[in-house]
Amino acid sequence: MTAKPAPKAQADSEGAAPLWRVTAASATGASHLRSARGNDDAYLCASSPSGTLLLAAADGAGSARQAAAGAKLAVRVAVESLCRLEVEPGSWPSRVAVAVSRVRRQLDALATREQGELRDYACTLLLLLATDSQLLGCQIGDGAIVVRRHGLLERVTRPQHGRYAGETLFATGAEALRGASLTEAALEGVDALALFTDGLEPVALTGETPFAPFFEPLFGFAADADRGALERGRALEGFLTSERVRSRTDDDLTLLLATHR
Repeated sequence: MTAKPAPKAQADSEGAAPLWRVTAASATGASHLRSARGNDDAYLCASSPSGTLLLAAADGAGSARQAAAGAKLAVRVAVESLCRLEVEPGSWPSRVAVAVSRVRRQLDALATREQGELRDYACTLLLLLATDSQLLGCQIGDGAIVVRRHGLLERVTRPQHGRYAGETLFATGAEALRGASLTEAALEGVDALALFTDGLEPVALTGETPFAPFFEPLFGFAADADRGALERGRALEGFLTSERVRSRTDDDLTLLLATHR
């Protein structure tokens, strides 16, 4: 697979993923705008000529001094690692273990070079891989991965929390692999994918359940063949920064959508 960064308001090129139309965007949360902190989320898309699609997103911890740098490096290392490994039945847990171990090592190396600590780069990590027959997901921390299968929405992974209320797990933590939520399922019947960081949970979920009035219009928009990837990405960023969304959440917002062509 070829890893392709998707800058703000821009998703993968139309020709990169023959089986999927990808739209992605990220927006700085209102609280970060007020504090001039910047956006601590990061995301990356990768695809292969055969149609295998890999989506990744990370959310830097609010308490981490280098949260944005940690999230950016985490998605890059995870995607590069998974792109180099073959997809075989039952291999997903071991592939994730390799990828997360590499993420942790490289973040630790970065912390050492910058004379900091690993916790300075703490971030969550969401990964979704769609092959010609399989759907593979990984979640470390909060956020969500949602798919539409036979017209019904379902979460394919579960948020991972720490010992205390409001606490989540991070890819940098010693418990990351043990606490990761993994899924391996058939792709049959799946025609739309969504991956998003926790800033969107108040508008995208009702409790733990995907909120259909949120997703269905977005999936319809993302499937629009008359709009190019750049135009769709800009429109999606506009949605994320709209009053409708901003009135419900003040955290950073990242959303990746993919619809089957």
